[in-house]
Amino acid sequence: MEHARERISYLESGDTAGTPGMPVVLLHDIGPLHSVDEVSDLFDRLAEDRVVVAPDLSHRVLSHDDYLELVAGLVAEVAARHHATVDVVAVGSMGELAAEAIVRASRHVRSLAIVSPTGFRPRHLVARLRAKARTRLASFVGLADPNVATRTYAALPVPTCFVHGEGEDVGKGDIDRRCLRRAEVARAMKHPHRERPLATAAALRAFWRTVAHKPELRVIRGGRDEHAR
Repeated sequence: MEHARERISYLESGDTAGTPGMPVVLLHDIGPLHSVDEVSDLFDRLAEDRVVVAPDLSHRVLSHDDYLELVAGLVAEVAARHHATVDVVAVGSMGELAAEAIVRASRHVRSLAIVSPTGFRPRHLVARLRAKARTRLASFVGLADPNVATRTYAALPVPTCFVHGEGEDVGKGDIDRRCLRRAEVARAMKHPHRERPLATAAALRAFWRTVAHKPELRVIRGGRDEHAR
């Protein structure tokens, strides 16, 4: 894959008998210590019955717009290859970027799930974390203004679910007050996708069962992908 002016390595599960055509795009968290390895267990669980594509964005410090371009381009490419809309799963601060990309262009996306969401943290906690930030990436991506993030979440045009562990300070009350959907993974602390990948996958499947099926994408004359009518 080539996005944001560079090649992107990615994992993709193979098609298996009975696998639905709708793929999952799985995006790991952003930062110098994050890579596709952190979602490998969740990847394996989801790949049992879905095609899953997980890019490796480690060792890259991109601009805000480049991240949005990367997410939008990746989703469009996967949707075109599989002739279907896509369920997006994003971890941590990547959830904010995925949400913004989907607000701008949701055509290829059926749903969004954000695991260990950011953006609902109290302002005093954000200020303290900013003071500890040591890299441009940490201060730029991972510690966004909560007001901006929550406005983006509220504007999402697709069904969205926030998945978190019991021990995470994700602003559960704020999510509930805004009538946004969330799922708590029991006996998980701060990283449910790593601590309890099987239960996290089950929470995602339960969410997907509530989401209406979007029409498949079809190739029409002129080479453009359009929703089937």
